[in-house]
Amino acid sequence: MTPGRIQVTRTAAKEAATDQAPVPPFVSAFTDRDKLGIWRRIECIMAECKRLPKTETNQDQGFDYTPYDDIAEMLRPLLAQYGVAILQEPVEFQREGSMTRIKYRYDVVNTDRPDEQITRHNYGEAVDFSDKGINKASTIAEKFFLCRLFHLSTGGDPDGVAIPAEKNGWRSQNGRQNGHQQDDGRNRDNRHNSNHSQTTASANIDSRCEQCALIVKPVKRDSETISVKSILAASQREYKKNLCADCLTSRRGQPPASPVAPEETTEQASQSPAARPA
Repeated sequence: MTPGRIQVTRTAAKEAATDQAPVPPFVSAFTDRDKLGIWRRIECIMAECKRLPKTETNQDQGFDYTPYDDIAEMLRPLLAQYGVAILQEPVEFQREGSMTRIKYRYDVVNTDRPDEQITRHNYGEAVDFSDKGINKASTIAEKFFLCRLFHLSTGGDPDGVAIPAEKNGWRSQNGRQNGHQQDDGRNRDNRHNSNHSQTTASANIDSRCEQCALIVKPVKRDSETISVKSILAASQREYKKNLCADCLTSRRGQPPASPVAPEETTEQASQSPAARPA
């Protein structure tokens, strides 16, 4: 076998291997990471991200979602590969009852040149009746910041889902659902029914016990029905929070009151005098 023939054979083998090799992503051309700016690094990470399906279900509210862990597990090696650090810092804090709302600052840093960074902000909101409100707000804020920064696809556009007011408890200032109908006088019955259901949903949310997280219900004491309004008024006056009758009486060191039977709740509670639990 002549040397010339060996050379031809090697060249042919090299070309065949090149034809069979998968086409690398365009980011593989950047062999020197030090030359990449922060925006270019973000672009490289975006190019290697994949779609993340909704793999878990919120059992309380009945919707599917992509957990934060799936997003973090996918992005962590890419952030290390391209030298990007993301820092979260709370800058504003609000808490009203069980609702926690925090504004966060995010610094996206080029780890090879830390002076090069971009800063953005995002909000996190969480409802919690225990001590997890801050943790929940932090997780949800970072989760959606990462999704928007790297344009992560999780499936399911929120614009394609209409959530009834009875489910999310939201009301506009005039008491009507989001998405106003043209008012020509023919929708009076629909508006009445919608406002009634929204008022009921809002009342359920407002009358939830802040200690046990159960809906506050009327109770019987000494053959007298004590209304929800009276229970909440007493708990706000004495403890500055919404409490059910059981939690209120337990704080006072009294035996719990007997709940009203379901068939008696609507009629008797509406006719009971405004008296607080003894």
